Amino acid sequence: MGSKRLGLARTQALLENLKRSLALGATEVTCKKVTCSNGVVVDADGVNIGAGGLQVDAGGIIDKNVTKQSGTGAEDLTSTAANLIWWSSAAQAGDITLPQATASNVGMIIRVFACADWSGTEFKLGFANGGSTVMTGNLQLGAIDAAAGDENISFKVTTNTKSIRIDSDAVDRAGGAIGSMYTFYYLEANLVFVEAKGLITTGTPAPSANASTTGGV
Repeated sequence: MGSKRLGLARTQALLENLKRSLALGATEVTCKKVTCSNGVVVDADGVNIGAGGLQVDAGGIIDKNVTKQSGTGAEDLTSTAANLIWWSSAAQAGDITLPQATASNVGMIIRVFACADWSGTEFKLGFANGGSTVMTGNLQLGAIDAAAGDENISFKVTTNTKSIRIDSDAVDRAGGAIGSMYTFYYLEANLVFVEAKGLITTGTPAPSANASTTGGV
């Protein structure tokens, strides 16, 4: 055979027309830019974005990590390791336990939605008592019957809080009636910021330190 080399243009043409799956194993590929006309599928370890950040064009991003509660009992979300929307359209009555904040889940966001009136008997939403994670943040409380004096009232979350107290009927707790929503932002190891927008079924909202507690789930 001759010693003729395969030129760059020919190599590019062959690669462009290659319609096969390539099993690269543990191969690491470094390049300037990747363009995919049919999307990218990541099976296991996720995608790490460096200092350049992530630019998304018209197609946008849809985060499909959504969980609907089955039943009304206690919910253990401690294994959650990515952004999550958790919601319940039943009369939730059991404690909801969130994952501890660690160095590896900084930036994670968990949203909890009440899509029905939850229990009028107090339960907790927060972190396990045995861990070190605490939350700071704010609570806004309103009433869904829209009676006079039912304007939303704001209150801070008590320092070193481990859980907020859910009770859809109590005027001084963190809500739980339909339309309530609770967003948890993981800031650093052992610290989470909570934005709680609670609603109660009736009465004049009067949130206080009773809405949160330093005792965990």
